[in-house]
Amino acid sequence: MTLSQHSDSPLRPAPKPLPRKERLEELLALAQTYRGCTRREVAESLGRDPHKLIPESGIPKLDLVMRLAELLDWSVDQVARDLCDDSGTPVEPPGLSEAGLDAGPDFKTLDRAAFDAYERGEFDEVERLALDAYRAAQTPDERSRSLMRQCAAHDARGLYAKALEAAQHGLRETGASLEYHLSFRVNLANGHYTLGNLYEAEALANSLVGWFLANPMPSPLSQSTKAFALYVRGSCHRCFAGLLTPKALWHAQRAQEDLASAEGLFTAYAEKTGRATYAGYANICRGAALEVAPLVGTQSPDEALATITSALEELQSPEQMPRGAWLESWGWWCVFGCNVALRQIQDTSRLQALMAEFVRKADAIAEALGNWALRERVWSLELERRKGSGAALAEEEWVLKREAVRVVAGTMARFPVFRETGWQVLRSSRRAAE
Repeated sequence: MTLSQHSDSPLRPAPKPLPRKERLEELLALAQTYRGCTRREVAESLGRDPHKLIPESGIPKLDLVMRLAELLDWSVDQVARDLCDDSGTPVEPPGLSEAGLDAGPDFKTLDRAAFDAYERGEFDEVERLALDAYRAAQTPDERSRSLMRQCAAHDARGLYAKALEAAQHGLRETGASLEYHLSFRVNLANGHYTLGNLYEAEALANSLVGWFLANPMPSPLSQSTKAFALYVRGSCHRCFAGLLTPKALWHAQRAQEDLASAEGLFTAYAEKTGRATYAGYANICRGAALEVAPLVGTQSPDEALATITSALEELQSPEQMPRGAWLESWGWWCVFGCNVALRQIQDTSRLQALMAEFVRKADAIAEALGNWALRERVWSLELERRKGSGAALAEEEWVLKREAVRVVAGTMARFPVFRETGWQVLRSSRRAAE
């Protein structure tokens, strides 16, 4: 989930990119200067002939990129980006013509079209329109608004690292209104939370909650931003509590407080604006609070599971429900139910039955929505279920169809913390013959 909604200086045409050979030559010269060595010594470090450092195509092999990264003290990703002429935030987003601002629809038209495309779930189109809107923008707020659209589109497509970059780009815009600045900060926190960077997410969200306590802002948008900050902070505390550390009870209490506050703010915003998306966010908070209730002692595990199971039994099939945050929220209820069961249920047969049902429903919702964050939880929980199943399920062969393997690979691409789990899934299973 993402909060969907900015420099006064005019856009300048981006410089023409250097040919690949020249970019590689630049990096080699930089490495030579950085290390204070000769070109021959650079070549020796790279395992290359000094006269054949630059391949004819200009595209170096992977081992050269890795060794060059070591020489520069850069990451491999940074070297690859630089070679592809993507070494930092461009002066203007990719795809803008050198002609600049003299063609195409105006900002308001493009921004409205991007909003409508988002409501239709056409997220590739949102990204395209948001880039065009950025080109047409005349003010810091307009540029920020287009970047917010990009952030939301990336998040909806499961491109969470790109969503983080869009939020960071937005925070580098100067002169925009405070509300946009706060929105980018909360999206940055939410991006870190989604990617599993809990300490970064909690710190960012905590600073935002503290800011709102010191600087009350009554506007509806500010209240939704505050709700998101509380949701992220509460969700991080929920995850910390789930680790059953010595401070698990403290984290569970903080989670319950934050999630209750976020639920109230989301509900009020949904009622004021008529946007069902925020009612869905409120429902996620309700479900998350049920997960920590047994840890706090406000409900027994059986009571929390009964509430979750009863709510999910009344749920229509995902195909019959409207797309969006409301359907997504029930997928997260399935995840919260799994977490309660794993933590509190000792009877293996009952645990397996609950987990199987929750995972099945979460998987159906994740596939109906194409939601990668839910998919990551589904695969992680299914692996956990199979590991704790005892002899019965351990002897059952795990067969994955081509589409399932594709989804696992896509989840590994989007979540670095899932890669080890993904390999376990793939190595524990057999590919189906199709």
